[in-house]
Formats: sequence, structure tokens, C-alpha cells
Amino acid sequence: MTPTSLVPPPVLFEGRLWTSGEIGRLALAWRRDLSPALSAVQTPVATAMVNTPQSIALFFALSSFQAPVILLPPEPSEWRSSPPIPPGTRLYLTSTLAGVVRTAEGLDLDAAVLAEPGRLSHPSGDALFLTAPGVVLFTSGSTGRPKPVYKRMAQVLAMAGDLMLAAGPGSGIASALPIARAFGFNTALMAATVTGSRLALQERFNPRAMLDLFGTGQYHFWSGALGMADLLSRAAPPAWKAGRPAPPACFVGGPAPDHLADRFEERIGASLRQIYGATEVGTITADVRNGGQRGSVGHPLAGTRIHIGDDPRAAAPTGATGRIWIAAPRYLMQGYGFPPNVEPREEVDGWWPTPDVGYVDDGGRLTVAGRVDDCFRTNAGQLVNTSTVSQMVEELPGVGSAVAVPVSTGNGLALGLLVESRETAADLRRHLARNLPVWAQPHVVSMTAALPRLSSGKIDRLTCIALLEDVLSGT
Repeated sequence: MTPTSLVPPPVLFEGRLWTSGEIGRLALAWRRDLSPALSAVQTPVATAMVNTPQSIALFFALSSFQAPVILLPPEPSEWRSSPPIPPGTRLYLTSTLAGVVRTAEGLDLDAAVLAEPGRLSHPSGDALFLTAPGVVLFTSGSTGRPKPVYKRMAQVLAMAGDLMLAAGPGSGIASALPIARAFGFNTALMAATVTGSRLALQERFNPRAMLDLFGTGQYHFWSGALGMADLLSRAAPPAWKAGRPAPPACFVGGPAPDHLADRFEERIGASLRQIYGATEVGTITADVRNGGQRGSVGHPLAGTRIHIGDDPRAAAPTGATGRIWIAAPRYLMQGYGFPPNVEPREEVDGWWPTPDVGYVDDGGRLTVAGRVDDCFRTNAGQLVNTSTVSQMVEELPGVGSAVAVPVSTGNGLALGLLVESRETAADLRRHLARNLPVWAQPHVVSMTAALPRLSSGKIDRLTCIALLEDVLSGT
């Protein structure tokens, strides 16, 4: 696909279809207004993105200049990164986010709210969209302050194109993932852009409305968080699939418990497949083949290789668990930071070490077993993998999602467990005593109606740790 063919996708939003031309004309009008300020700028500019057609148009407008584009989530509380956004960075906002200007100025950002042009006739002149040098996305911040990740635009587009090629042909993409985050940006906005597909976009996830979209038969690809898949399967009655087509490619970014995968397939009529990626790369693997193995995140995308072990130059044998290393020159980030001050990525002979551990089976499928930093030694001397414990707990009756984390006690680290469940902590402990080994029994258990999550949908591990340590301290 040549750069001249890249235009905004048509977007169905709140029942109205915004055509590609309509969004493009809005983007060109904003580009005309911004040209005096940005035509000679090569340092990064920023925008805070919400799931609206106007926000998409503003991103496309900024992408036509020669300045890298920083994509911020709409929540200013998540704008403090490591390293921080350079003082004086120009931040352009749609009117929806006018209320964050004061916060932005408190972070030494030069914020401006753009008025939506009243007339959308085609402006004079032209522009090539998505020709900016690159974009800055942010890691989730689940274990610390988010890191800025700089990727070249060509890498972003190549990854989205290869993902959709692997997912198979279709007519539309449906998503409620935040497009300011790598998962939603890559699998929704960029995927729709490179294929020219209609994008049905929700600003906030509404399972009933999403099911209505599914039922039209116009969408072949859906990507979401595990919690979204759970709500979809609960909103759809068992007979929903009778005569109601579902997207053949339904992906979640994380290991789905068997009971959730079974319920989703029974009620929605489509297999719930896994996709695995990282902000630094984009999509790494996807279970795009029917009849994939449960628990597997599938095969690597074209142009991506995976090795397992301590040293990627001496890969571990099939089935052995170890650190996951990625070689993906078409997709892999340039480094952390904001251009031109980008810290080169860590690598060994072109291999990038992910923060995850896993194994590859004899069919070439990857299974992710947890994070490298998920393993810790308790004050009793036991080595615990918190991901393994979380997955075990999620298979218990009455449990939604669960997170196991290390918590500080007066005697060192111990295992803490925060669980979405209607049961009491005493009931859950009885289940744990029967189903988990002694080494995996938690020191503290707390129940909650919903786990704290970041805007990306990932569990906010730092908040979980703080909540459990409050329980220990009696506060």
C-alpha cells in the first residue's frame, strides 16, 4: 500500500456513519489552521485521543506534518511518564477535552483547543496523511510510570497490515478499546486504515450495542479486553447466535480462562482467540487458525521470530519455559523517549527481551506463562509465580478475574490476592485450600466487585498492591 492511498477509515460512531471523505476534510481543515505553527516544526507535538471521529481527524491532521506525534490517553493523571514529556511540547485537543487544559499547563505543556471548522468543503491544497516520522505511544504503567515508546510510522503501518492479512479478509472492524493505547491504536484504528475497512467505534464499551453490531454481519474482526469478552458473553442469551452472525475473528489480549472461552463460544457463536503483543512491538502473535490450542497465543506474525531462554542466540528446546525474545525488524520500536532524545532499545544481536516468560510447542505456537518480574521469593523462602496463581484462582467457581501480587509485610514479601467474586474471603480460602498447593496459599485475600484497571484495560497492579497492604495494616 502506497502512502498516497492512506486516508482515514469510515467510522460508525453513536449510530452515525462518518465517511472517510468527511473525516479527511475535517483533518485537512485542521491541517490548514495548524500549518503556520507546524510547517517547520520537527520536534514532537502531542494530542490526547478519545474514541471519537473528531479525535481521529485531528490525529490524521497532525500526522501530515514532519513532527513525530505523541498519543496521550484522555486521563491527565496518566501523562506523567518516565522520562517526562518535554516542557513546552505543543498539545492539541478537540473540544471534548477542553477541561484538561489547566492540568496540561501545570505539566508545562503548551495546550490549545481546536474549534471544529463550521464548513467542511475541501480546502485548497492537499496533504499526505500518516507521513510523520513516527508516533510515541506509552506502556501501560501497570508496574510503574508509563514509558514513552517511539516507533516509526512505517513500522506501525507494516504491523497493522500484517495482522489483518493474517486475520483474513473481511468487511469491518468493531472495537471499544482506547485508540490512544497501543492495543486499540494498532488493532482498531490502524487496522481499519490500512485495509480501508469500516470501523465501528464505541467511546465507552456497551456490550448490548456491540452485540447489535455483531448481529449485522458487517464486522469480521473484534478486539477487546478480557472483561469486555466476559460482559459480552453474559449479555448474550444462549439462543443469541441463532441466526445472528458473529465476527469470525474475535481476539482478546490475555489468557482467557476455559470457562470464559466456553461461555463466549456458546453464546456468541465464535471462538475467543488470543492475541499477544507489547507497546514496543505491536502485535507479536495471534491465534488466527481455527481450532487453535487453548491457552496458546498463536503463531508469530510474518516477519517475527521468537526464541525462548536466557540467551536468544542459544534458544531453549521446544516446550522449555523461559524469557521470550523477539526479532521483528519490521515492527520493533526505535527506543524509549521522545525524539530526538531516544534511548536505543536493549537487544542482543537484534533480539529484544520482552518482560514475559513462556514456551513454544512443537506446532510453533507460543504460550505466555507470565512476566519475568511476576516471580518472587516469599519471606518463607518459596519461589512463587503470581501469574500461575492468578490463573488457578480464576478457574475456581464464582470467580471473575483475580490478581496475585507480592505485598510487603513486617517480615518481607508475601503473596496477596485480590479477587472479583461475590463469595466471601473465607469461602474463597476454603476453595484455595482444596485447589492450590501449600506454596501458593496467599498471606492476604480481599474481595472486590471490580479489580482496579488502567484506561488500557490492564489491571492496575500498583493499586492492587496498595489495597492489599491497606488490608494488612487494618486501614
